[in-house]
Amino acid sequence: MSDNDDGIVLVFDCGSTNLKVVAVNSKGKIAAWASLPNSPSPQKGEDPRWLIWDLDEIWRRLCLDAKKVMGKIDPRDVKAVTVTTWGADGAPVRKDGSLTYPPISWQCPRTEETAEKFKEKVSLWEAFRISGYQLTSFNTLLRLIWLRENAPEALDASYTWLMMPGLITYKLCGEFHIDPTSASTMMAMDLRKRDWSPLILTQASFLSGRSQVR
Repeated sequence: MSDNDDGIVLVFDCGSTNLKVVAVNSKGKIAAWASLPNSPSPQKGEDPRWLIWDLDEIWRRLCLDAKKVMGKIDPRDVKAVTVTTWGADGAPVRKDGSLTYPPISWQCPRTEETAEKFKEKVSLWEAFRISGYQLTSFNTLLRLIWLRENAPEALDASYTWLMMPGLITYKLCGEFHIDPTSASTMMAMDLRKRDWSPLILTQASFLSGRSQVR
């Protein structure tokens, strides 16, 4: 053991411009860190303005960061690993964790038209009262509506939906996970009940022209 008697937490910090892995001890002191750049990619074969995240590339770079960090500390000191990243972005996944559609970036303009349709059909005050979220063109709920209208097979083939923290956590431990904080960024959660809002999801399903949004 080193002088980090209380152990170290390894933080996987996935940002939209930088990917970092940081080793932090119990006193909040950074023992080591590494960073690589990150940016969304154009979606191949689609509108050149459409942007997605290459999850495999993000994971590859985080692993490279982790390898550098682990070379600077005693691996026996690592007591926990945690993930921090942005909200709103996510993707549908199969039972084996593979994606049925890539994560759409919050910088992608494809749901701007969906946002306008949502604004016309749904009470924005009611949606805000329930979810705590104001309408923006990259709300996760709008991505679900867009997928149901434009790539329904991706939702039909999926087992669940994971937000970016869940996608990275699955890479780490092979478990599906979504916590209330991450889920709350979807604009589909009733914050007071800490559960999905049937009202908002029903309204979204009518907007998509399907009986439900899975």
